[in-house]
Amino acid sequence: MNLPPPIDLKRLRVYPLAARRSLARIGDILLAPDSRPPDLAGPLIHEIAKCAEHIRAAALDFRQFAAAVDRLDIHHLCHHLEQS
Repeated sequence: MNLPPPIDLKRLRVYPLAARRSLARIGDILLAPDSRPPDLAGPLIHEIAKCAEHIRAAALDFRQFAAAVDRLDIHHLCHHLEQS
């Protein structure tokens, strides 16, 4: 695999953040909070829906896990109370 030569950091000029000019202006990228989001393209909608489904499934799995842990804790507590 042919890799490009490394950058010579001695030739790199770094300026303080306050002195740098940005290529983007806040007015160009700022959106009104109450504005409607732009429509998404077809394939992107399906990818987002799949991600949402994975998140929902993970949340359900976690809730089921947490409920099982709670049951174990209650069982453990009851067991110790019976022995005392």
